[in-house]
Amino acid sequence: MNGYSDDKNDKMSMYRNHHASELVYRRDSSRSTDSHSTRYGHDSRRHDVKYQRHRQDSESSRTGRRSERGLQEDHSRNPSRHDHDRGSGFIRTSKENHRCDGKDATFKTSNTMIDCSRHYLGSPDFLKTSFHVVTVIAAPIHTFGFYCILQKTPKHMKTVKWLLFNLHCWCVLLDITVSLFGIPYILFPAAAGYQLGIIDAPRLIFYLGVTFVTGVSTSIFVIFENRYFLLFGQNTRWRFVRKYILIGSYCLVPLYFVPSQLSIPEQENVEKFVWQSLSCIPEIPKYDRDLFLVADNIVLLAVSLAIACGVPCIECATVFFLNTYHLVLARKPGKLSNKTIQMQYKLLLALFAQSSVTVIFFLIPVISIIVIIFTGHQSQVFNNIIMLALAIHGIESTLIMVVAHKPYRKFMFLPFYGNRKRPATTVVSIVPSLRLTFSK
Repeated sequence: MNGYSDDKNDKMSMYRNHHASELVYRRDSSRSTDSHSTRYGHDSRRHDVKYQRHRQDSESSRTGRRSERGLQEDHSRNPSRHDHDRGSGFIRTSKENHRCDGKDATFKTSNTMIDCSRHYLGSPDFLKTSFHVVTVIAAPIHTFGFYCILQKTPKHMKTVKWLLFNLHCWCVLLDITVSLFGIPYILFPAAAGYQLGIIDAPRLIFYLGVTFVTGVSTSIFVIFENRYFLLFGQNTRWRFVRKYILIGSYCLVPLYFVPSQLSIPEQENVEKFVWQSLSCIPEIPKYDRDLFLVADNIVLLAVSLAIACGVPCIECATVFFLNTYHLVLARKPGKLSNKTIQMQYKLLLALFAQSSVTVIFFLIPVISIIVIIFTGHQSQVFNNIIMLALAIHGIESTLIMVVAHKPYRKFMFLPFYGNRKRPATTVVSIVPSLRLTFSK
């Protein structure tokens, strides 16, 4: 019995040990399995996230390629409509703005730029139509001015006849350049714009326009200098230096804007630079013209403009003061009679009125441009009005010249007063009485 019980106890202990070891193995196996599944579960989830992101990127890239193909197909079907919407090479659609210059590039402004408020006075069509009307009106007025100078200038004005002719030529050249050849559609406060005239050469038109402005102001200085020299400066030191000053003044006319002309930037991809400098996108011309950027650095252009306007203005103010001082305040030279002094005084007043109107109608637009650039105010209506004020300068100058000088004024109003009937007069003949005298 004891042997049997011992065997039975040994079997029971072996069974318990085996069961305990099996439980430990299962527990360890379950732990290792849990850790393995947890680790590989995270890896699988990360793989799923990467796969979803890759799938989204693939879908977006395919969508972008499809939209680009749609834009290209739409542009190929209707090229004229898109080209005319935003100017040369610039397409404005409801989806995006697309540069179709042969490069795979897009310039998106839908999120950062907005279109300016549309007004007919600020449109390119208004500016072009207005300039054409100004040209049609100015042509007969300029012709009449040439006729008055050449045919109706009296003898006491013969010393200024060709000087007036020279000034009138400069004014006409400026008027034709701005109103006919140029027609600048400027996008202030950016120093850029479109040229809508009959000549598509914005660099040349800009240079000619600013050069003719300085030519007008220099011609005014020459007229006042001539008055001073003939009346008061023939016996002074001025007669030794006047020729050099006159020649130097005219030589500087084509040189004032050479630095700014040489600093004009390259005209490739200027749209992005211009649009970034504006608060909104104005209406773009529907004509096949490129956007022209005059200067990316406004300082050099402002310095050139200040020198070109300042030097002739100082010259004009100096000689005008000398003329006024000698005619009004100083002692009159003995060789001049009172009648001559009165005639020269009236001529000086007429020249002053003519030049003052010319300078004023130049200064107002120039000062307005300076204020707009420094304040950054953008209004295409104001820009068009400023350009229109410069365009009518030639008409104003010619009319002031005709009205200010009495011989031209009399000829202009001759059709209104020449045929007026004079009042009837009664001629009374008085016969002297015959007196007889007798001598003693």
